[in-house]
Amino acid sequence: MTVFERVCAAGEFVVSAVSRRMPSASAGPEGISFANGGLARYNLVYATVEPNRDLALDLYTPDAARWPGPRPTVVYIHGGAFAAFDKTGLLPIAGFRNSLSIFADLVDRGYAVASLDYRLSGEAQFPSPLHDVKAGVRWLRSTAEEFNLDPDRFASWGESAGGWFSAMLATTGDVAELEGEVGVTGLSSRVQAAVDWYGPTDFARMDDHLIPPVLLRHDTENSPESHFLGRVPSQSPDLNRAASPLTHITPNTAPMLIQHGAIDHIVAPDQSILLDRALTAAQVPHNLVIYPRADHLFLGYGFLYPSRITTPFFDFLDTHLSPDR
Repeated sequence: MTVFERVCAAGEFVVSAVSRRMPSASAGPEGISFANGGLARYNLVYATVEPNRDLALDLYTPDAARWPGPRPTVVYIHGGAFAAFDKTGLLPIAGFRNSLSIFADLVDRGYAVASLDYRLSGEAQFPSPLHDVKAGVRWLRSTAEEFNLDPDRFASWGESAGGWFSAMLATTGDVAELEGEVGVTGLSSRVQAAVDWYGPTDFARMDDHLIPPVLLRHDTENSPESHFLGRVPSQSPDLNRAASPLTHITPNTAPMLIQHGAIDHIVAPDQSILLDRALTAAQVPHNLVIYPRADHLFLGYGFLYPSRITTPFFDFLDTHLSPDR
């Protein structure tokens, strides 16, 4: 069995079990190392939801002496079919790099990084997990002075299901009905830039262009997306539209970078092409990069050429968040 098949098999098991994950009580993930100094703070509670359920984030900040002044912040949202994994972000993304090593890269470049937990589909359905993520952004804004963050320079970044969250943050910052009442309220959940790594954009159309061999179908009763919505996407068109970033795009949508593998067997690249077309129609600054021979998680091409994935990512953030100022 290949690495990709093992990842898929693990994902199928977790989805079928409708897993529920709670915030880690440990001191934090091991293995993060900052080349130029940095500080890691683990399990910062950003909101409490019923019944007495804490939502937490990990915050990584650059060395204040090397990087004075409020820092631009990248808000990372993990993937896992809306049903698995947590803020430790250890999926094998961007080739041999994992989330923690890319967090360290960002800190070394002058960015703060916040990695969020949110309620998974075994615990809550849309829109509650989106409310959680928005509450995390608002909490970071409310504590910006304490943690030396710039509240006007926030970017979201996510992969797979996390890419969906990132696209929703980019498109729904002014959509009051999707803000929710979780955690800190009265502040904006807008981001100034967003990165979507191979995320879905229209759940009801995910099965339209699947690449053989088909490893996972999405518009079925037991799909990850159906568990997340609480309904089969195509059977609930109004709910599906509300859960699509395509619905909420306006000329005020945050600039976006979309990166996707051309042979993604889980989320077909057509999902990113749909997003690209809608952003183009609304004249939103964005860039779509589709990588040949790259599967989900950028497996394949990303292992061979990880810098071709991370370099546009860093360049995009540098362009829109300006870490040197």
